[in-house]
Amino acid sequence: MVRRDDVPWTEVQKLNAQGWSYRQLAEKFGVSSSAIGRRAVQECWHGTDAQRANARLRNLAAGLRRQAEQRLAGELDTREIKELTAVLRELMNLQQTLEGQQPGGSPLRVVLEEETEDWSV
Repeated sequence: MVRRDDVPWTEVQKLNAQGWSYRQLAEKFGVSSSAIGRRAVQECWHGTDAQRANARLRNLAAGLRRQAEQRLAGELDTREIKELTAVLRELMNLQQTLEGQQPGGSPLRVVLEEETEDWSV
């Protein structure tokens, strides 16, 4: 099997739109048909243009949010923490808006280590 990162998903989507089945695509690209199905649902391959665009934005916002959260877990100075917290808040609002929720519904909590709190006061 091919790693999912190595699959040309744009080409898979185009062939699927031309009528190829998930099974045919799985055989051609060396991934499971269930992986193709999951990707199709995740990226909303079968929806309208607006639905597909929203799905892409939702996925992008979620990915960027995960990256920002990982970055906040590392060693940063006060300025970087403040900037990433603001970016994370905006990404959370974007993700909530795209999911049809009211933005700003869940609080953003950044936990600082004791030593960080000491020098940031």
